[in-house]
Amino acid sequence: MKEINIFYKKEIDMDKKLKPNEILMDNNYTNCICPDKDCEWHGKCRDCISLHRYHATIPECLKIEINKQKGINIDFINET
Repeated sequence: MKEINIFYKKEIDMDKKLKPNEILMDNNYTNCICPDKDCEWHGKCRDCISLHRYHATIPECLKIEINKQKGINIDFINET
């Protein structure tokens, strides 16, 4: 069985799915994909996600991917 990874637009063979430790060692999955390069949290994804969870907002990197996947506008969710 195969599925498309929505973040990297790659087809993944689910029979050869990576283990969590293998994913965390692969730069294809651990590099920051956020378009806001000037953000002080850029490249510090764990910290960024923690801050967004606290404020109940969605990080730009995920908003973009959700919009692409669902074809909907979710900007209203990320109002400050």
